[in-house]
Amino acid sequence: MHERVRKDKSRDESVVSIFAELEKNAIKASLSSLLTWNFTRAVLDYGQIVENNAKQELKSRYESLLGEKL
Repeated sequence: MHERVRKDKSRDESVVSIFAELEKNAIKASLSSLLTWNFTRAVLDYGQIVENNAKQELKSRYESLLGEKL
């Protein structure tokens, strides 16, 4: 089942978009806190490893998802 979820990214992304709209304020609060941490690397969605500038990459992705600046 885990493999099936990973293969259907478009379905997962639509679910994430719906959740993001419903919980926008909670997501913004959590990300604002997370972005105060000192990090440069991260493992993001679907196991993508970001070796450099991970904080900016995370911020950009969520700004795009939420449709506003953090």
